[in-house]
Amino acid sequence: MKNLLLILTVLITALTFAQDGYKQTPETYQAITAKVSQLDTTSARAFADRLAGTTDTQFAYLQTKTTAKATKIYYTRTDLTQKEQVDQAEMGCSDCLVVYFRNQPTGLVFWQVSGDFNELLPMWQTEFLDTATAENAKESYKYRELKDKTTGLDIRFDHPNGTWQIYNWTK
Repeated sequence: MKNLLLILTVLITALTFAQDGYKQTPETYQAITAKVSQLDTTSARAFADRLAGTTDTQFAYLQTKTTAKATKIYYTRTDLTQKEQVDQAEMGCSDCLVVYFRNQPTGLVFWQVSGDFNELLPMWQTEFLDTATAENAKESYKYRELKDKTTGLDIRFDHPNGTWQIYNWTK
């Protein structure tokens, strides 16, 4: 009897903790999917502007670079001098926020944005998972992943190799 009680307790505890921290309505998953896929250049820029505008660090649009496979939208910190901003544009953006999009036949698809945890968390909360907090996002993977089987949506907020990023794994 004790073993049965122990097993039931473990099962109930496991099921309780296995619940999604990000459970959203089907409409929310559809809206997020639409927000990150089949974008034209104007809507991709608007999405990137929203991401850049959520952080405490002030960013200003710098430039857009497009290759055959990707489109990158660069933002520079506004606290840099004019010369430093020009240097960022000409020599590489070490202090830039860069939002990446994959070029697909159907349009642009949000791919990723990398940066500091404190810069990316407001983006994650505003555009993807408003229930995430600094504490639960650091402690639990379920607050760093937004996944839906019906839409195929799979967006993650993680730190592979020590660099925080919001990455679109949607196929």
